[in-house]
Amino acid sequence: MLTISSARATARPCANRSFSVAPKPRLRVKAAFMGEQVDVAGKGKFDFKQAERIKVGDTLPMDEAMLVLDEGASEPKSITLKELVGNKKAVLFGLPGAFTSVCSSKHVPNYVERSKELANEGVQVIACLSVNDPWVMRDWAKNLGVDTSVVHMMADGEGILHSKLGLLQHMPGLGLRALRYSMLVDNGKVVVLNVEEPGGKSYKISGPGHMLEDLANLKGQ
Repeated sequence: MLTISSARATARPCANRSFSVAPKPRLRVKAAFMGEQVDVAGKGKFDFKQAERIKVGDTLPMDEAMLVLDEGASEPKSITLKELVGNKKAVLFGLPGAFTSVCSSKHVPNYVERSKELANEGVQVIACLSVNDPWVMRDWAKNLGVDTSVVHMMADGEGILHSKLGLLQHMPGLGLRALRYSMLVDNGKVVVLNVEEPGGKSYKISGPGHMLEDLANLKGQ
């Protein structure tokens, strides 16, 4: 369960009964994850908790839902993991945020470009999961030219799904975001999980190339 708390700064009264303005806070921490306490200058303590990280062999929380906003729709619709992946072989990949540099220039485009290769290896569903709202995810997909019938763009707006997966991080200036990762799921169970270092820049093991290698290795077992 996600828990967020922060202490409110108190302004001191001046002699003329007006109030002083607190200085603009400066962030002084790197990305935090797995329930760490984040110290934000001028803001007190920011705490968040999440479940233990999901691992290979675990079953996804299939009843958890995300939001999707279809082209032309005015309101998003809710889709559970069960509805998204069911008993299929699926690749789910998460990233820190829409319109950010690595996510826009590499992570999503790479999965679009290599979607046919993944399909040839038996992958039936490819989905991008991000802690963003569905309007942002729809516009991002349009901006990148993503065919959302090939790569589904899923919004975990409050980060609840990622907190239950243990794949949430706090990024200074951005708040709670998904870690960058890729996951192979078969019939609801995690078969492969590749998680990058916290932050937004690392992109070594969560791309489709690495996933294709994982699929080839599984064939050889």
